[in-house]
Amino acid sequence: PTHRPDGATIRTKLHLEFGWGPRRMLHRWEGRLGIGAGEIISVEPRFRGRQVVSPLEADDDQSTYHTARILEIGAHSVAFEAMSEGNPNNFTNTTQGLCLEVEMPLSGEVHATLNGLKLAWPLETLLQGARSGLVAGIESHAWRMNRAPRPHELNYSLEFIDRENLSASDTYYARVRQKNDQWAWSSPIFVRERE
Repeated sequence: PTHRPDGATIRTKLHLEFGWGPRRMLHRWEGRLGIGAGEIISVEPRFRGRQVVSPLEADDDQSTYHTARILEIGAHSVAFEAMSEGNPNNFTNTTQGLCLEVEMPLSGEVHATLNGLKLAWPLETLLQGARSGLVAGIESHAWRMNRAPRPHELNYSLEFIDRENLSASDTYYARVRQKNDQWAWSSPIFVRERE
């Protein structure tokens, strides 16, 4: 067997985000996200339906609420289609996204095709920072290939002993805040006293 030096491969997540653009302007995306070598471990659709805040904004055709889907999952790439609309305000994100958990060589390449535009990045570049671009200049729809996290940035563990709030049942969850003000939280853990 061939000896593989430590660090020759890495497990990470590749998150492609696309959308933005002028308010109330729809944009159709057809694309593919993949890797040149390695293995796709899992596929995480990060699709959103339409933003309907008030029942008065709803229409009778609810088939337009779900506007994205995965078309094909291959050995090294995933094909998708989606509709995006410009963010309605500064706080409501209406982008679409696709995230691949992969194990691949550090020297490998990540590639995407968005409406015929071919993009490629060395994984080592994505470990350092995100890349982004516009479809057709200022005020057009855009894409962002987010920074690929290193393995120690993906996995956390927490141990907690509650000595103060002892009861027959309780619910716990962990919430973390990163230095860049991004948040994550665990699913609730329900604790019940054994009978």
